[in-house]
Amino acid sequence: MRPRRGWVVAALIATGCEPAAVPPVPVGPVIRDSAGIRIVEHTAAAAGASPGWTLGTAPALSLGTVDGDPAHELFGVEDALRLDDGTILVANGGASEVRLFRRDGAHLAT
Repeated sequence: MRPRRGWVVAALIATGCEPAAVPPVPVGPVIRDSAGIRIVEHTAAAAGASPGWTLGTAPALSLGTVDGDPAHELFGVEDALRLDDGTILVANGGASEVRLFRRDGAHLAT
């Protein structure tokens, strides 16, 4: 006697309904590589642990302006670097120059 099609389908569905094992979420940094780029992911918050730091809602420093002092107008910024004394160097590509700013954002030199 052949089993009925309904029983075969029910058996297949029942075997497919077993709960899958959930892999543990790693706590701490996970380092991986993507096309030569090092990616570090920290999943402590996702695992329920509280991270040891948070980001503020306001920027610590804002450089550049649309209207105002021309020394603060930036265009095509290529790079920026903060020196040990807090001085900030900005490679302003649009004008082919380097601008120096104090740690509080005041323009020092071009």
